[in-house]
Amino acid sequence: MKFRFKMTQNNRHCERSDAIQCKKQKFWIAASGYALLAMTVLLISFPAMAQEEGNLDRRLELAGKMQAINPARDQVNQAIERYVTNLPESEREVYRTALHNILNYRALEKISVDAYAETFTEAELAAMVAYYSKPEAISARDKHEQWAGKVYPEIIRMLDKAMMRVKTGGTGP
Repeated sequence: MKFRFKMTQNNRHCERSDAIQCKKQKFWIAASGYALLAMTVLLISFPAMAQEEGNLDRRLELAGKMQAINPARDQVNQAIERYVTNLPESEREVYRTALHNILNYRALEKISVDAYAETFTEAELAAMVAYYSKPEAISARDKHEQWAGKVYPEIIRMLDKAMMRVKTGGTGP
């Protein structure tokens, strides 16, 4: 018997008598969405932790420019596309739709801008805006997708494997 997850605009339900399988499917969709969100937040955050007193308005302005240069929405959409390519063709649209419906892009963008402003100094943000606006940086960012296409599927496989181990009670590597 095939399992089918039917999406409507404001209603998500399963069409199968097996309620446990339905709940598991919903759990994995939600877990996948949260895993993608966590990975995206980690990937768009840079490894600096510079707190700066001073002009918060200016840092927020520069953070908004960084968000415009490197939108969190685009990164999440790319992460979703990378994730669904690992699924069977017949399941891709269901997962893609579910993940898009679960994620709150406006909240993510606000989190991203606030994180930039809280993490980086005004000088760092100004340097980042200047750098990431250059043609070389734009080219490097465009090539990042090629790099990610090679690395992220392995990350997803490792996460899936780890989730299965947690689910089945396994503890080994």
